[in-house]
Amino acid sequence: MFGTLTREVFRREAIPAIGRWTLVALSMQTWLRGLARGLRPALGDEAGATVQELFAEVLKRRGEVLLRANVIRTPADVVPFFRALYQIDLSPRAAWLFGPRVSRRARLRGYRLASRMTSTERWVEVATHAGELLVVATERLPDRFPRAVATLGDIFFEMGRAEARSFQQKHPDATGARGAVELLRMGEYVFHVNPSHETGFDTGDPKAQNYLVGDACLWHPRPGWDRLHCGVFGRFQAGVCQEFGLNYKLDKTIPKHGGDSCRVVFSPLRKSRTGDRVG
Repeated sequence: MFGTLTREVFRREAIPAIGRWTLVALSMQTWLRGLARGLRPALGDEAGATVQELFAEVLKRRGEVLLRANVIRTPADVVPFFRALYQIDLSPRAAWLFGPRVSRRARLRGYRLASRMTSTERWVEVATHAGELLVVATERLPDRFPRAVATLGDIFFEMGRAEARSFQQKHPDATGARGAVELLRMGEYVFHVNPSHETGFDTGDPKAQNYLVGDACLWHPRPGWDRLHCGVFGRFQAGVCQEFGLNYKLDKTIPKHGGDSCRVVFSPLRKSRTGDRVG
């Protein structure tokens, strides 16, 4: 019953802001751990330290923004403040992301600063970090190993596949384009992507399409973001769609096409003569 209720709350996009903040903090921790695992074939034992380094740069850049906005007071506040936003005292397994331990006094100061923000502001701030992380990763990883950007896309694709398989096991009735869109919207909702959106499904009409269109994300206005990053993150959605038997196409993005909306379309995977699915 709990799973059914949770699914319905997601469908209605009716999670309170404090819940969205907690979900995005946990989701970011999961993505960062997944990124470290995915980079291990290329970086070996340095993968975890590299992700920590990338994340430290994310916090530095966001800290500079929040310093200018007077949300935090000094550079020394950056790590304690973001530890509070990520609820690290409740998620100690993720403490490695923030480097050395901080003092109890510093942790309390971090919580005091975070408490001045509303739950919605905390949610939006942590959601912003996903795009900032991708920008930092595409800037720094190409110097570490070849095909770094393609590797990031492959990692996100496999993350999407794994997420879809887990969702399908829990909800066997989630199938086809409707199942894929349901799961994609759950992720978009948590990360504040396409808050205003429209979906359509192929009803047999020759002009009908499976699509999802919305008013984009927090990330594309950020410094350093371009259409490359839309494509890399799109690999996660492509991985989800593959598990639902669908091709994924990023049909329109603001960085490439302008305007004020982004659109993706889905079509059934074709089958080869051997019965294998092909794009």
